[in-house]
Amino acid sequence: MFGIFFKFFILTALAELGDKTFFLTVVFAIWCPWHGIRDGSKNVAPMEYLLLLVGCSCALILRTLLLCTGVDPFQWDGFSAVAALVVLSLFAIKASAEWRVLRNEMSRSQDEEASIQAAGEHQQVGDPEAMNYGTTALALPPPDKQETEPWWPILCTTAVLPCVTILFAEAMDRSSGILQVTERRRLDLFFGASFGFVAASAAAVFCGYVIQNHVSKQWLLFLVAGVLWIIAFCSLRDALVRLVLGDVPLAHTV
Repeated sequence: MFGIFFKFFILTALAELGDKTFFLTVVFAIWCPWHGIRDGSKNVAPMEYLLLLVGCSCALILRTLLLCTGVDPFQWDGFSAVAALVVLSLFAIKASAEWRVLRNEMSRSQDEEASIQAAGEHQQVGDPEAMNYGTTALALPPPDKQETEPWWPILCTTAVLPCVTILFAEAMDRSSGILQVTERRRLDLFFGASFGFVAASAAAVFCGYVIQNHVSKQWLLFLVAGVLWIIAFCSLRDALVRLVLGDVPLAHTV
């Protein structure tokens, strides 16, 4: 039994790596649909990533649980693909809007810095008193302290929104499809696949954490928006495939 458990673990983990839901988990580790780029304090960040891992893993494990209990979740893949398309399109629009706003703010900030630098160089031509006066007048005020947001909305959206999105996006996914051809009502299938999904989700969260700490905020939003649009297109493709597949004669297994 342990050998079959280990095979299901490896099979599920390998199938999930590089899948749609894998990249969605990476995106959610970088960006929250409600609060934007994740930049929480050190006290909140560990719990935030833990809840993200729990939410994403539960969405993947739920389909395995349904299979092992005799419920066929594949019959809902058409609805799930359409729901994923709608949700991901909304998220992609929001991420694209955030990227455009940030790009405009950075462009405006660069123009202001250039004008301040040009005015400072112009003051150096006059006498020292005028130069000092100009420097004082152009000095920027100290930045205001950012207000600390309450922790509970961040933690709630970290688990719930990714869980629902990945539950829909898992429809017609490769990692879910491999379970369709296996013997379903087995405990070693449930536990092996569940641990495989948790391991793959943990790898995705770690990838998102590393990317977030090595890429600028502007490029993070560009990356998030691009991945969301691509996965939304994949969901549209899956919905159309499911629609056409309903009118195609299928082979019946004996």
